[in-house]
Amino acid sequence: MSSWVIGIDPDAVKSGIGIFKDGELVELKMWSFAELLFQMESLESRQGTVVVLEDVEAIRPTFKRGKTNQAAMQKISQNVGQVKQTARLIKEMAEYHGVKVVMQRPLTGWFKKAKEDAALFNKLTGWTGRSNADNRDGAMLALHYIRGQKQRAS
Repeated sequence: MSSWVIGIDPDAVKSGIGIFKDGELVELKMWSFAELLFQMESLESRQGTVVVLEDVEAIRPTFKRGKTNQAAMQKISQNVGQVKQTARLIKEMAEYHGVKVVMQRPLTGWFKKAKEDAALFNKLTGWTGRSNADNRDGAMLALHYIRGQKQRAS
């Protein structure tokens, strides 16, 4: 039986997705909520699939920054709230379909650096195709989980 680990960087418009099969990165995607819903339904039949979802609830509240005006801060807060709601719905949907969900705090160190640095990401994952910061983040969430599982097993 194949093992699937799907990392999701939630977003209100399109979430960044990284899909690993048997420890190898096989796909990077950007999925709308509707596409995620469709994909979760198809995952229901795949035993052992794990969804690693960025725990955006762990993100600190937004506070006034230097010269940022009140309207801009309110817009940032609104966007963060939309992302948090999307993450809650993704978690609920996955659990409804019997898919194991692991909540992962936002990444740090080289896992986080690989989100912005495509060359580092490619080196760490062996990926040679196109990518963006959001689907790289989804993939790094999944890779962080996979490496943690390997360390616990040894």
